Amino acid sequence: MDFVCGTDLTNKAQVQEVFTYITKFTPSVVIMSPLCTTMGGWSRLNRHSNPERFAFERRRAEQIADVCAAVAMLQLKGNRHFCIENPRGSYIFKLAKYQQVYDTGHVVSVSFPQCACGLTSPEGEPAQKWTTLWTSSEMLARPFRALQCRHNSHRVLEGSVGGMNRTKLAQVWPAMMCAMIIDAVI
Repeated sequence: MDFVCGTDLTNKAQVQEVFTYITKFTPSVVIMSPLCTTMGGWSRLNRHSNPERFAFERRRAEQIADVCAAVAMLQLKGNRHFCIENPRGSYIFKLAKYQQVYDTGHVVSVSFPQCACGLTSPEGEPAQKWTTLWTSSEMLARPFRALQCRHNSHRVLEGSVGGMNRTKLAQVWPAMMCAMIIDAVI
């Protein structure tokens, strides 16, 4: 679900609208962050604690991931750019359609700790979440290459605070990360 536009990437008609939009307006860059809940390292716990729910959520996540891979290919075919974000080591990058994108030879990858971009816990402590960007533009990857964690301690992204899972809270990109992407695009 795209929360800004309200587009459901599991709905075939709405997915077709996305492709029609991209084909018509040919955006220079498409920034994507497919669902990572069942793709990242913490998902192994959910897989065992609630296998039926995990299977349902995994199918949904793969459906959305497939749309994002197809958008990346469409961008490449149009000599335009894309950027896909997911946690470092995410299974998404191992999916067949992502391997096809990678095999085009037009993908650069960079991994970095989001604490270097200002990711913090609700208590204000640095939260270290390693993230990978796949992009067709070295200009988009370059600002993230030099990022290093400079913190001595971090809030672990486990458990919950205020009734919300810490990993869910960490899905929101820090403002500095957003600004770095915007600056690289413009």
